[in-house]
Amino acid sequence: MSNPKTIPETPPKPVPHNGWVQKCDLDDYLDRHFPVPARLTGFDIARVLAAGMLFLAFGRWPYGYYTILRWAVCTVAVFSAFQAFAVARKAWTWIFGTMAVVFNPLAPIYLARRIWTPLDIAAAVVLVLSIPSLRTPGASRR
Repeated sequence: MSNPKTIPETPPKPVPHNGWVQKCDLDDYLDRHFPVPARLTGFDIARVLAAGMLFLAFGRWPYGYYTILRWAVCTVAVFSAFQAFAVARKAWTWIFGTMAVVFNPLAPIYLARRIWTPLDIAAAVVLVLSIPSLRTPGASRR
């Protein structure tokens, strides 16, 4: 007797129709066996990469690294603020708006390294913690 919840060995194949490949059941297969909250979107990956860059900032890097870091974190923060606003998360909108101002590469704020270290840690933690909080209903990797 087969368990109905077991995952098949291979996903279904596309079915050719009139010389074209129709949409297969692969999307349905992924939706059933890999629910949306378990998947990372491209934007979630951008947040994780920006957080990783912030953790790497503890080392001694050339000044160019910190400039790239500002651009990356500011860009991700701006898009995160828009996403938070779109799903009506006011606190996240303000947090990401503040982060975008602090990491703004066009009008940089110059602080001592001992001040940047806790800011980098806090920003990295915020970026990672925001991933499940800013999910939009029905979001998927398609």
